[in-house]
Parts: sequence; C-alpha cells; structure tokens
Amino acid sequence: MKKLALVSVLAALSVPAWAADSYLSSAQEINRNTVKAADAQARQIQLRHLNLKAGETGRTTLNVQAGKTYTVFGDCDTDCSNIDMTVSLNGTEVHSERGGSDAPVFSWVADKSGAYQVEVLMKDCSDSRCRAHVQAFEGTQVVSSGGSGGDWLPEAQKVNRNKILEADPTAVERPIFTHSLAEDEKHSETVQLTAGKYYAFFADCDTECSDIDLTLSRGSQTIRSLTDSGDAPEFVWRASQSGEYKLTVSMEDCDTDKCRYSTQIFESNKDLDTSLVNAHKTNREVVQHKDASARELMLRETRLPQGQTLTIPLNLRAGKVYTFYGDCDNACSDIDLTLSRNGREVKSDTMADSVPLFSWRANRSGAYTVTIPMKECSTEDCAVSAHIFEGSKMVYED
Repeated sequence: MKKLALVSVLAALSVPAWAADSYLSSAQEINRNTVKAADAQARQIQLRHLNLKAGETGRTTLNVQAGKTYTVFGDCDTDCSNIDMTVSLNGTEVHSERGGSDAPVFSWVADKSGAYQVEVLMKDCSDSRCRAHVQAFEGTQVVSSGGSGGDWLPEAQKVNRNKILEADPTAVERPIFTHSLAEDEKHSETVQLTAGKYYAFFADCDTECSDIDLTLSRGSQTIRSLTDSGDAPEFVWRASQSGEYKLTVSMEDCDTDKCRYSTQIFESNKDLDTSLVNAHKTNREVVQHKDASARELMLRETRLPQGQTLTIPLNLRAGKVYTFYGDCDNACSDIDLTLSRNGREVKSDTMADSVPLFSWRANRSGAYTVTIPMKECSTEDCAVSAHIFEGSKMVYED
C-alpha cells in the first residue's frame, strides 16, 4: 500500500517531511526531503501533473546534461494502485519499472546529454481517472529509495504538523485522538469549533489499513465527508457557527483484527489551504532553473465556481518567451489554460488535469488574453491562479 513506500523512505533517511494539501502533494514534499537528505545541492527541475484513465499514458520531456545525476519519481493518487514508468532517449529505453508499483523511482548519472522522454502508464485505476505526477531532480549524488518500515502514525502526524506550521506558525493543534477499529466499525469525537476560525482536519491509519473515511457533521447536517481519500483523508474548513460538532472515522479496509488510526485538528485565523502557495513556489523554481534571467510577469488569484472562467488581458512583447501556469486548489481536479489574440487561439493546454502549463515565444507584440475555465470543482468554489513569466528561453518545449 502507498503508506508503506513513504514510511520506507522516511524511516531509512530519518528526515523531516511536511505534507501539502493532498496525497500527491505530500509525496512531492517527501520526495524533496529524500533527495535533499542524499544531496544538499540537488534541485527540482520538473514537476508534471497527469490525470489519466486506466490504460492511458502521460508523457513529459526532461532535458539532461551528461555527467549530472538525475532522480525521477512517479507517484499516483489513492485511487491508483499500479503505474509503469519508463525513461528513454531517442527511442531507446534507459530505465523502466513495470513491477506493479504505485511509486516508481529512478536515480542515475547521465552518460549522454539530450531531451529524455519520461512516460507513465496508468495500469490500475479504480476511478474514471487517476491523478499522477512525474517529479525530477538534478544533482550530484545517486539517491537510494530503499529502507524498512516503521510506525507510520507518528510520521504522519509530523507530516501534518509541519505542513500546517509552515502555512501558519501560530496555528494551534488540538489534542490528538488515537483509537483502534475493526473493519466497518466507526468512532466519533465531539469537538468544539468557533465561528470564523479555520480548521484543518487529518485522519491517518496504520500500515495494516488502506482505507478510512472522515466526516464532520453538526446535528443531522453533514458538513464534509471524505469517502474516497484512501488512508489519509484531510480537509480545511472555515466554521460559520460556533458550537459542538462531531468528527467521525469509519474503518473501511483493515487487514488485521483491528487497525490503529489517529485524527488531528488544527485551528487558525487564516486559511490553511496552501496548495496555490506550494504550486507558485514550484513554478518559480522550475522557471529559474531553465532561465535565470526570467522575471515574474503576473500572478493573479481568485475563486471560481465550476463553469466560470478567469479572464486576464495582458501585453506581450515580440521575441520574448512566456511561460504560463494555471493552478488550482485541492478541491479542483480540472482547469484549462488558453492564450488568444483578437479572439483566435494561439496556444492552449486542455488536458484533463489541474496544472495546465506551456511556454510560447511571442511573434507579435500587443494585447493578448489568458483564460482559465474551472472545469471540475468539488466545492462551492475553488481557488485558481494564473502565473506568468517573461524570459528568453523555452521552459517547456512542444
């Protein structure tokens, strides 16, 4: 199961990790810590998000320099149990993993420079689509992903705590609830919440458990219910009314008589959803790695309900290279990104994912329009941003 892979890395390296706003974001941070523990000089050079049906293949290009070390991680979400990943150069396979893993990783010293192609094949997906990513680092040391397991819950709690404290150092952690449940059993805790405060809720279960549900309710009203988030459901919510609420954990899949789990609650005066902040940080790192002279041209954020569109007018200069990112929060699963001039499409990324991106060299100066439609949002509205850079080099090749 997925947690075992994360536990192995953490236990073997004994490094701190913090989670972002979903399982994949947590995996990204753990990957970063894994690489940094082995190679302090390494830096992330690629993060490509994918949203694939079972049997579909996602691709991305990695520009490699001979003599440098590259570490590439593939991870998929909690509805996915198997992805294949291959790395090839000019049609010749360099590395591959087809062994039934949901978290393949390669680390090697490149003997040839060139544009390498990384492919991820979605083998097993229990939903209509599953999200995945390719995350690549460049450094000087080969990274080992081996190790042995350990008690996951303290590590999970540390991941959650560090993530929240990074978002708000003044956030207050409530006492942790830890219990054991047999499969199909439920347990509820009564919690007191204050109107106007933001709360982050986490549930994690041990390595013998692969699925728990987390529900927040008040009286007969269900506030939020996560029933398809695997073994680590989490969400952020702003209380509109003070009073008693009920937090319920349901043990959906346990391989032993009983499985242990824990729930954590954090309280803050500010929004604890950091998905966009983390995305913007990654965007800057990737662009600066490719083009040190590039500058941030625009960062525009808003909230949109499903079906509405963010529209941004901007002026571009002929000969300059522009890199465009669309990003959205964890409640959003699909946005598109389109650049147009005088009503005609110039460039677009309409893949079914939440991180559309592209680079484009302007052939004409003048007024352009960027549009980002909110295609899929599971809440009333979702946070979305347009992040645009101006430089001289193509960050993403066609």
